[in-house]
Amino acid sequence: MDADKIYEVRKFNRFYTRTLQLTNKYHLGTGLTVLESRLLLEIYENKLQTANDLVSFLDIDKGYLSRVLKSLERRGYIEQTVDDLDKRSKLLGLTELGRSTLEIIKKRADQQIDQLFSKLSEQEMEQVISAMDFIRQKVNLD
Repeated sequence: MDADKIYEVRKFNRFYTRTLQLTNKYHLGTGLTVLESRLLLEIYENKLQTANDLVSFLDIDKGYLSRVLKSLERRGYIEQTVDDLDKRSKLLGLTELGRSTLEIIKKRADQQIDQLFSKLSEQEMEQVISAMDFIRQKVNLD
């Protein structure tokens, strides 16, 4: 790929990151970082039950993830329990605080996207969704 095309992709990535405020200290006014919010989502919705599941799925450094999970546990968002089938493994789950915070995150994220695209016609929104699907298919790393 030529340098101009690479530049345009990177420019769009910066634009979208800024538009969604992904570099803010806290995500959607929750007191959680973007990564912490994402971990709650993946643990709950995708049933990623162990730290190793998260490391594989998110391609994140194991030591860094361990520190973030300990922080989430200490603050009461997640709990870790010993796996009955493999006593060496700990299963991750959301606490009541974690579940309620995740609901707030999802609601605010929905509002953010709704506001961002509110001026588009139905046809324009379909074009945006089609473009997103196309990109997802073409850069799928699986």
